[in-house]
Amino acid sequence: MIHDGYFEAQMHRTQVLQDDNYMEYTVYVLRCQWQPKDSSESTTWLVSHRFSVFEKLHKDLKRKVPTAVAMIPLFPRKHVLGGVFKGKTGNSSAIVEERKRGLERYVAQVLELCARLPENLNVPELDRFLNVSRQVEQHRRQLMSGGADESGAAPAGFGRPLNLNAGGAEGMAAREQARLPTELPTPLDEEELSHTEQAVALLNASIRSSRGDLRRDPQVQHHLKVCVQLLPRLQISANLDNPFANVDLIPRAMQCQEDLETTMGLYNDSLLAVTETYALSAQEGGGLQAPPPYVPGQQNSYQPSYGV
Repeated sequence: MIHDGYFEAQMHRTQVLQDDNYMEYTVYVLRCQWQPKDSSESTTWLVSHRFSVFEKLHKDLKRKVPTAVAMIPLFPRKHVLGGVFKGKTGNSSAIVEERKRGLERYVAQVLELCARLPENLNVPELDRFLNVSRQVEQHRRQLMSGGADESGAAPAGFGRPLNLNAGGAEGMAAREQARLPTELPTPLDEEELSHTEQAVALLNASIRSSRGDLRRDPQVQHHLKVCVQLLPRLQISANLDNPFANVDLIPRAMQCQEDLETTMGLYNDSLLAVTETYALSAQEGGGLQAPPPYVPGQQNSYQPSYGV
């Protein structure tokens, strides 16, 4: 139990990135999941670290956890690049695959060990390494926001314009809307990415709590408008080939992009269900006609793939 919920982390994949000097290095990506014990709504996220960062965590844990309390698992050995690995770099597929398997075992053993530690022995080093507290706090805020969307009044007007002076994601989206076509989108920084993650979560929550045709739900359409405007910057931030992207934020940006794609799948599924309902009603002679789709202002036309 972590933060009054169930947590697990598994090795997801590896990625080869470039540093500021265009030197390649490998990061090992973990897929983490946390679920409150009193809810079925779980959250997942990705964290990535170099092998040396895993090794630093191991050293921190050895200093933090007394041997009288628990024995820290053995850390995967770091091969001297010789012998069977002679002529290969730290990014060679053989070494990367061996380290990946070793780190996967190590993380599983560490989590099992930490679950048995006394309650008065906190391990903030592992919490920071896996980004647990921040993700749990954000997930709880999203759940609260979803409840507020369901019970709160919807904003007036389908075409409520984005406020350029607003804070957070809406202000960012308004600035993107005002960006000249000749200006290229720029990668998100950490604060902007957090705002984008919250915008995607709000869109998801509003879709799940909406009833009827989403094209006529002002709350859904407003959150959709924000996310569509932020999409180009999110895509740039998740692009491994973009030298200006923050490599430490790429896994989070990729996860956010995946969450947005999942959310848009929910949106399109709902539209399809509504369309089929109107079609069945027309066949039965009910005289009910599908309403025309809500189309935002010309300056913010939605992409066709988003079903609008």
